[in-house]
Amino acid sequence: MGSIVEWQSVKMQQYRYSLLVAISRFYELFGVIRPVRYEPPPPAGDYDHALHVDHPEAPSFLDQYIAGQPRPEPRLGGQPKQTAEPELPVSL
Repeated sequence: MGSIVEWQSVKMQQYRYSLLVAISRFYELFGVIRPVRYEPPPPAGDYDHALHVDHPEAPSFLDQYIAGQPRPEPRLGGQPKQTAEPELPVSL
């Protein structure tokens, strides 16, 4: 079941990436040129390959992709917070 969910999510990432590239190419026709900031997602393969029907003990295809990605060093206190505190409106 997990393999199906992984395959489906990677297929959706591929679809979103191709849509993003198509939109940026459309805007290039009008002179708006912006580089694509995102790297392409890992290849999902076909549905039968994702299910591992012939080899159920085979590792996930995402394991190979995740192993190649750099990991941030662990920090004391965890990762820094990504959000700032909201600013209070100034009353007159």
